Amino acid sequence: MENSFYVLLAVLVPLSVLVFILTEYDILNPVCIVTSLMTLSVFLASTKIERWHLYMSADASLLIISSLICFIIGGLWADWQIKRNINGIPITKENCVYMISNSRLFLMSLIILILGYFQYQEFFEASIMLGNKSGPLDFSSMIRSIGPAIENERFKFSRWYNYRIVIAQMLFFCSVFVFFARSIMPSGKFCLKKSDLLYLAPMISFLPFIICNRGRMLPLHCMLFILLSGTIISQIKAAFSLNNKIKVIGALIACGVVFLLIFLVLGMLSGKVRMGGRSPYEILVHYVGLSMPAFSVFLERIQIESPYIGNNSLMGIYSNLNRLGANLPPVKGYMPFFHFNDISTNVYTMMAKYIMDYGFIGMHIIMSFIGMFYVTFYDYVRLISKKLEHIAYYALLSMTLFFATNDDHFLGQVINTNTLYQFATLYIIFKLFVIKSKIHTEQ
Repeated sequence: MENSFYVLLAVLVPLSVLVFILTEYDILNPVCIVTSLMTLSVFLASTKIERWHLYMSADASLLIISSLICFIIGGLWADWQIKRNINGIPITKENCVYMISNSRLFLMSLIILILGYFQYQEFFEASIMLGNKSGPLDFSSMIRSIGPAIENERFKFSRWYNYRIVIAQMLFFCSVFVFFARSIMPSGKFCLKKSDLLYLAPMISFLPFIICNRGRMLPLHCMLFILLSGTIISQIKAAFSLNNKIKVIGALIACGVVFLLIFLVLGMLSGKVRMGGRSPYEILVHYVGLSMPAFSVFLERIQIESPYIGNNSLMGIYSNLNRLGANLPPVKGYMPFFHFNDISTNVYTMMAKYIMDYGFIGMHIIMSFIGMFYVTFYDYVRLISKKLEHIAYYALLSMTLFFATNDDHFLGQVINTNTLYQFATLYIIFKLFVIKSKIHTEQ
């Protein structure tokens, strides 16, 4: 059968350009983010077709295109409805100054450090129990001891381990938001004052959580929150100018390079990334591009029919129901690995779990709904809401968009109790620590 890689790429490239134009060159628009990342993933994989013998079936290509079109239509329809209702004129934000007093910044940093100490203690004790024989400062050995046990579902951290992450991370996010709200001038330009450097204290205090984290998702979430909150605040204060949108594209590229370096370092520490003669580019293709040909293999080998609805994507709901006594099948957090052409992966794009749980028609409906949801939320925080802090809630939720090429992070992670805890904790932290003062026009 003929390989449809280049046909898929020939469709996605102009589709990405069209979406970029329709969203008025707004790379932060959810439909623009997902379309661009899907195109990038296919492009990266296409550069290794010959060396890795990658194959994309016509059925897989058609499903990728159709699901992406559903996502785009849902998002653009929501965008059109909102702009029509406000006549295309954004509502003016509250004229406020955000700040956190020095004493509160110190308290936030102290809380994060105390939580970090208990986090490290539980992390180290777990590694000893799982075979780590190195000292308390050998983080690589600790991570390598704990990682396989978690992936094989032989070990789980305590609930307090996860609660500490939520509290510390929301304190981190709060300080990031206020830092950008203060340092980005009304024109949208970044201007750092010496007094604003104190806001970096809670961010630096968060480093123990980054170290005591076996995966790479936590540092990636932090980087994405920094990127999203900073760039959206910048766009709003620059009145969505074309020049600012171009700068945002540059910021996205720069953050991508920085994350790749962090990804490689953390991956080597955890043992998940082994160079083995491979270049950083080949590792990038493996993790970003391989999900597309893997999706093609997934369609051929996996059994799509399931007697249960959502038992692969609704992990949080199934876990909570089982805790309450329901007799439901246990939900695995990891998809099975497929080995083909001497390459292994267990990521198959966000569409794979939707197909397993809801069939092909259900997958397309869900993709349309997700597009509508995210664009509605995005337009609300930038065009309708008067409160700038709503950007923080959007940034917290929209990080999942950047994982669309790999896995479902919407039904699996957004629709669960952990997200509710995060929202509630961030709201309480804003109320306790952030001071918002209105600026009077006459001044």
